[in-house]
Amino acid sequence: MHKAEIICKWLFWATAAAAVVYGAAGMAGILTSPLTGFPWWAAWAYAAQLFLLPLLAEGAAWALVRRINKTRAARAEEK
Repeated sequence: MHKAEIICKWLFWATAAAAVVYGAAGMAGILTSPLTGFPWWAAWAYAAQLFLLPLLAEGAAWALVRRINKTRAARAEEK
């Protein structure tokens, strides 16, 4: 289960990094294009709509796997 925790952690942080890159690229596109009427924060709002639910699911999975690992370690220590 330790490998599962590492995978969950890396997947969470990779998704978070992708959200930041996506939001920054969208903001740069909005700010540099003369043909758009969107405010600069619209890119971040859209990135949040796209990435918030997966981040919540991955964070919950990471927390669950971490909790299982701690419970197993505590039970193994008792024996």
